[in-house]
Amino acid sequence: MDFSLSAEQRQIEEMVTEFVDEEIKPHAAEIDHEDEFPHDLVDEMADLGLMGMPFPEEYGGAGLDYHSYAIGLAEISRGSGGLGTVVAAHISLAGNMLSEFGTESQKEGYLTPLAAGEDIGAFALSEAGAGSDVPAMETTAAKDGGEYVIDGGKLWISNGSVADTITLFAKTDPDAGNQGISSFIVRPDEDDGFHVEGTEDKLGD
Repeated sequence: MDFSLSAEQRQIEEMVTEFVDEEIKPHAAEIDHEDEFPHDLVDEMADLGLMGMPFPEEYGGAGLDYHSYAIGLAEISRGSGGLGTVVAAHISLAGNMLSEFGTESQKEGYLTPLAAGEDIGAFALSEAGAGSDVPAMETTAAKDGGEYVIDGGKLWISNGSVADTITLFAKTDPDAGNQGISSFIVRPDEDDGFHVEGTEDKLGD
């Protein structure tokens, strides 16, 4: 199997490498120590198409293959592990859920601004007592008319304190084990009852 880079992939690598060396590395220590989300750098990456690398162009993405995305993400992480976590959570977790499983309406309404870097995405699965043991989660979602009421708390959610769109998991049928877990699109600024209690001292806000 040939793993050599194509001309396009080398061009992408060179572009991201230049951006990382000039714009990210000089601020990497500051990103880690200040515990502030690097909005300016994320906006610059969005302008370069880096916040939607593997997503289709029809949904605001760059339309790159996943090898190219991995190259770009590796370079970003070389400059700043925290910023690499921001991008990975935004694309691989939050955005990918919408890209793979969202309806056409959900892709147009939520994936498109994520892929364009206009919105920031987060993926809310982990809890204090449930990380890799997903069925142990305690967050529930109960139908109330035409809506669901989600009750619970999440922990260690990268981008969680700044996200515009969150793909969140909750039990809709607690007796069904892992078959009773559903995924929801949560918009913190639009949905009542969402609040952030603080951030953990880790890479990726």
